[in-house]
Amino acid sequence: ISTITWFLLGVVVSLFAFPKDIAVLAISFAVVGDAAAEIIGSRYNSIKMLDKSLEGNAACFIACIIIGLIFTPFIDVKLGVMILGALSGSIAQALELRLDDNITIQVIAGFVMAIVG
Repeated sequence: ISTITWFLLGVVVSLFAFPKDIAVLAISFAVVGDAAAEIIGSRYNSIKMLDKSLEGNAACFIACIIIGLIFTPFIDVKLGVMILGALSGSIAQALELRLDDNITIQVIAGFVMAIVG
């Protein structure tokens, strides 16, 4: 299965499983966080953390926080819930799970935000 297939499957799951505002954040975390992790992690791959680089994981988390802060004024998700979603999405990106991180970032982040929020 290709990366885009995993991503689109994650979008469908997120849209059907979570409230709209949480789904929007979770999908945004997958888009922005995974891209930041790939760009920074492949360039500055000096410190290993879990199964990926610390630099890539940090970039994922920071990117998720930034996109979350951009969306937070327009959606009904509390700041603390958004931060936990960003953290859980970043951890999902860092772990080498059997599923592609293009689905795990958004589904795990959405699940955590839905439970906490």
